[in-house]
Parts: sequence; structure tokens; C-alpha cells
Amino acid sequence: MASFGGLILTNKGRNLQVKAQTGVTLTFTRMAIGDGSLGGSSIIELNALKNERKSIPIAKLKVLMPGQAVVGCVLNNKDITSGFYFREIGVFATDPDVGEILYCYANAGTTADYIPAGSGGGTDLIEKTIDVITLVGNAANVSAEINKSLIFETPEGAQDKADAALAEANQYTDNRLQVRDTQPTNQDPGGIWFQTGLGEANDPGVGGLSIQNAVVSENPPNDMKSLWLNI
Repeated sequence: MASFGGLILTNKGRNLQVKAQTGVTLTFTRMAIGDGSLGGSSIIELNALKNERKSIPIAKLKVLMPGQAVVGCVLNNKDITSGFYFREIGVFATDPDVGEILYCYANAGTTADYIPAGSGGGTDLIEKTIDVITLVGNAANVSAEINKSLIFETPEGAQDKADAALAEANQYTDNRLQVRDTQPTNQDPGGIWFQTGLGEANDPGVGGLSIQNAVVSENPPNDMKSLWLNI
């Protein structure tokens, strides 16, 4: 498995981060991977990947504290016609003065992973998420150009949505149904009437809840049939 050892800010990335401390929005635009080797190059002086093989839209951005952000993408090989070693990765951002820049970069060297071809007769199809952590300092505004069609739901996000839906459903039920222990009248007909009972045949030794006339109606029910729930 590739070992990148963390991403390093380039000189242009550092300049942009300084601007971000003054209120300039730090906007990530895309990620890219390649198979280039560093050789004697200095990462901080790079303006592009050594040999970019695939540009990938951003699918995730999460600002962490303090001073870090998670930037993510979804890598698949369906449009790759020839395999390569995934050796380098970079995150790009927009500098309002110079345009798109290589913000940060990492190179796995000899630990690179092989990405097989997925099109043109390729038989090995892959798809995986890639998350990287980069420095954003004390930037007040951090954003990304996110391709929403690539976003995968996280367990945390799914749980939040489920909790919100349950809360909304409970609120709707509370607003629509009135649970009461007194018989409704023509003047106040709404709701479901629940009446606590002593048990079948008024046997005080039998526990339970007697639900009588458990219907929603504009007029109160006339029959006294009950549904017995043993609890």
C-alpha cells in the first residue's frame, strides 16, 4: 500500500494560505494523481505534478480544528486506458491573483500502488475514496468546488439524516394526533381517545392498557368496544 507520509505545502500554497489569513477565501478546485518521480526536485517549488495521469473532482471537504481540512475524492479507473503506478498526489486551489495553483503535494516513491486500466478491454475495475489532510491555518473561509454526484454518504451523515427524519415524523404525529384520557365531545372531537383500564372484566389483578374508541373522527364514537393490550 502506498505510503505518502503527509502532504507538503508548495511555495504558492504557502502564499495563498497567507492571503487566506487576511480573509481571502481558500477554495480547493480539484485533486490529481500521477506516476512521476521526484528525482532531485523540491516539493515546495513544484507548480504541477511531475507526470499527471488523472484529474479528479473534489467530492468531500471537512474543516478540522485546529488549522486543518480533509479534502477527498473518488478514484476510479473506468476511463484509464493504460495502467500506471499511483505515485504522486496533489491538491489544487484558486489563488485570486494568479489562478489555479498546486497547493500541496506528496509522493509515495517506491511504495506506489498500481492502478490497472479500466477501459479499452481492461478487466479490473476499481473505485475507492481518497482523503487527504492539508493545512489551512486560521483561514476564516474554506471552500471547494465539489462534484455532488460523487459524494458517498458516511455512516455519521446517514445517522444524522435518520435522526432528523424521526424528529420530524414525531413532530408531525404530535401535531396531528391528540392522545387524551377523556372522551372527546362534539365541540372538541379531534384526536385518539386512550382510556386506562383495570384489565379485562375490571380485574384489578390484571395489568394493561384498555384503548377505547381508538379512532380519528370528527364526531366522538358511540360504541364502547375496546382493544386490550397486555403490557
